[in-house]
Amino acid sequence: MSKHSNLPLPMSFLIKLGTFVLFTATSCFGAENVEDLRIKAENGDVSSQASLGSAYFYGLGVAKDLPQAAKWMRLAAEQGNAVACSVIAGMYAVGEGVPQDTGECIKWTTKASELGYARSQVLLGGAYERGWGVEKNLSLALKWYSCAAEKGNAKAQSSLGSLYAEGRGVETSYRDAAKWFLKAATQGDAWAQSNLGLYFHLGTGVAVDEIESYKWCLLARSNGRPEASERIKALEALLTPDQLKEGQKRASEFRPVTENP
Repeated sequence: MSKHSNLPLPMSFLIKLGTFVLFTATSCFGAENVEDLRIKAENGDVSSQASLGSAYFYGLGVAKDLPQAAKWMRLAAEQGNAVACSVIAGMYAVGEGVPQDTGECIKWTTKASELGYARSQVLLGGAYERGWGVEKNLSLALKWYSCAAEKGNAKAQSSLGSLYAEGRGVETSYRDAAKWFLKAATQGDAWAQSNLGLYFHLGTGVAVDEIESYKWCLLARSNGRPEASERIKALEALLTPDQLKEGQKRASEFRPVTENP
């Protein structure tokens, strides 16, 4: 087992973890419903424990109470509720309702990952890739990114593509990199779209296709990737008017297809 480092987790990682709140609380709990939940939760019903934790987190039907939210989320997590595990991890990450504790954050993120929760798996992969709260371990980064990528998580697919492209934790394979970038790009991931724009231009892991390159660069630029702008300029100097029109058409018709929200 990897040892936890004494370094704090980067704030971007903490915020991502801290926003994973169970069920997103889109429905409201009335006081009567909360009392029903409390009875079931006190009798050990794991779903009710998680829902009661969510009610306390948001103040739905009860006064907002983060320590109570943490109490019920932890009880649900201890019974193996994967999403509750990710929530209590986030609460430990940012110190909401519990003291900030990197070790506990990693512990519960790992538990959620082991239970198959893709969002925690991609975060754990990121932690091992960068050494956030754990010793850097690219093999474990590859493992957890792969688990989440196979479930359709676009961020994991994009990150896995980068590992294959750079030969980190795995033998370099541009074909595998292109495969995972394509999966992520199809879901709207801007980093993957930018990489595909370059790959189709150079024939890296895929056959050269300047129109597809132009399409993906246009999409990447529209999604905020600044490096795509220079590639677009180069392609616009290279392609015929008909090819440019076709690339623009493909980009305008693109609609992301989400595998795993």
